Amino acid sequence: MNAKEAADLLGVAPRTMYTLAAPAGPLPCHRVGRRVIFERDDILEFKASCRSTVIRRAVSSSLSSVAVSKVDGSGL
Repeated sequence: MNAKEAADLLGVAPRTMYTLAAPAGPLPCHRVGRRVIFERDDILEFKASCRSTVIRRAVSSSLSSVAVSKVDGSGL
């Protein structure tokens, strides 16, 4: 697949694909003249490797520690 098709699959700009292309970037590719060709399996593997599965507990704990105060007669 070409850079535009690969970019659509990753959700990035086509220019970003040239930055990600090997040898400077992490994505393997084939270079034929001026063309850069990516394999679908390599794109999907890269996408899976970028997935973040860490859940941050700090946000939920800070939200649960906020005290809600009720003021009588405030009209709120």
